[in-house]
Amino acid sequence: MTDKADSRPIRVILLDVDDTLLNFDACARKAMEQACQVTGVPWSRSLFDTFQEMNAGFWQQIEAGKLTLRQLWQIRWNRIFARLGIDADGQAFEQAFHGALDTTHETVSGAAQVLKDLTDQGFILYAASNGRQRQQETRLHLAGLDRYLQGIFTSEAAGANKPAAQFYNYVMNKMREPLPDLKPDQVVMIGDSLSADVRGARDAGMHALWFRKDGTDGADCSQLMQLPELVGQLPD
Repeated sequence: MTDKADSRPIRVILLDVDDTLLNFDACARKAMEQACQVTGVPWSRSLFDTFQEMNAGFWQQIEAGKLTLRQLWQIRWNRIFARLGIDADGQAFEQAFHGALDTTHETVSGAAQVLKDLTDQGFILYAASNGRQRQQETRLHLAGLDRYLQGIFTSEAAGANKPAAQFYNYVMNKMREPLPDLKPDQVVMIGDSLSADVRGARDAGMHALWFRKDGTDGADCSQLMQLPELVGQLPD
């Protein structure tokens, strides 16, 4: 006889970290302010706005396989400073920024409650992030969200970034250690990146929901508390 839990349409929910569970803009601003204090670079709104614009472009290159995380850390702030005409050591600022970012943990509204609700409904939850393992583990722990997660998968551990097939194959293999009969179509990936989270997961045979807290047109939802209902509506 088949176990009821094993035959349910969705058994596992994968959740992106930045701008899905954690508010990356708030975290980045806090880390940037601390890095400015450490390095003496003047804080300004234009510095933050330029970071947001250029960092988004860098991450698009990462998702396309044209840039690695290590390369990002080498070039990011030097290029931002060059754009703004700021005479400062980008590598030193990156080090200070990264160190501060490691402990930032501002959450997206409703994150803790929705994870509790999904857990109470019997779903198995994991985080899946393009990032460093220790950093994401630390931030989710400080945010109090790791108590709801059975594990945290990162591109550092997988050896590839979302949306690469290697990343999603790694995730499936790790999840099948406790769940040997788990099928890709029993998994849903939820995240803010249309390419990394949605298309990557669907290419791997999983379901996906596009979450955008800014209400981007075409997104499946803009509030985390909508997720339990949306997951329940996914096709068998």
